[in-house]
Amino acid sequence: MSELDELLQHQFEAIEEGAALEVVQAGLPQGEEELASLVNLASAIRNISHPEPKRSVSISELTAMQGKSSSLTSLLGGIFDAWRTPQLRVAGLVGMMLVTFFAIMTL
Repeated sequence: MSELDELLQHQFEAIEEGAALEVVQAGLPQGEEELASLVNLASAIRNISHPEPKRSVSISELTAMQGKSSSLTSLLGGIFDAWRTPQLRVAGLVGMMLVTFFAIMTL
């Protein structure tokens, strides 16, 4: 690494250890405004609040969720079971044929 890279790494380590920004900036050579801005950025990022991770879901909550989804599945299954009767199948087929017929006639 170059000398500037090593200096910047040293300044970053000082910030991570909790050194004050003014003290860290005082250790930079004169005329190195780019390094000073990088040190300012590192300090700002270190001081902002970071989001907390979501808590994990417990086994009992997973079981409760599975129970809800299975009741939803049984409800939807009941709706789709109604289409298994021959009368509703024929009605659905006739409806699709009428829609297709009118679509072809409008072209």
